[in-house]
Amino acid sequence: MPLNKFIPVYPDKALEQDQDTTLARFGHLNQIVDYVNSQGSAATLQSLTATATTTIDFALGDLVNLTLTSNTILTFANPRVGSIIIKVIQGGIGGYEITWPANINWGEDGAPSLTVAVGKTDIISLIYDGVNFYGSYSLNY
Repeated sequence: MPLNKFIPVYPDKALEQDQDTTLARFGHLNQIVDYVNSQGSAATLQSLTATATTTIDFALGDLVNLTLTSNTILTFANPRVGSIIIKVIQGGIGGYEITWPANINWGEDGAPSLTVAVGKTDIISLIYDGVNFYGSYSLNY
C-alpha cells in the first residue's frame, strides 16, 4: 500500500470532521510521506558482468550482482553517501580477482581474498561517508 494512503488515527471526533485542523495537525506527516514516496524503492538492483575495468554506477542502484568472467579493476561512478552491497559471483572458470578502489578502508584484515570456486558467492558491503568507503565482507556462499 502506498504511503500516501496513510490516514492518521486521532481520538478527537471533531478533528475528523474538520479537514483544515487535521491538515494543520498532520501536515508534517504529509511532507514525510511525500518525501518517502519520491525516493522510490529502498534498493535498486543492477546486474553487471565484469570486464577488464568494471564501473559500478551508484545512480543505477545500491544492490549489485557482479559476475566475474575475468579479473577486473573496479571503479565507482556517482558515489553518494550511504551503503551499497555487492554480490560477487565467480563465473567462467573461476579464480577471478578484483582490484578495489584505493579509497576503501577494509580495516585491519585488509581487502577480501575472494572465493575462487565457480558459482561461489561473496558479499561485499560498503558504506560511503562522502570521502571514503568502509568495507566489510562475508565469503564463500
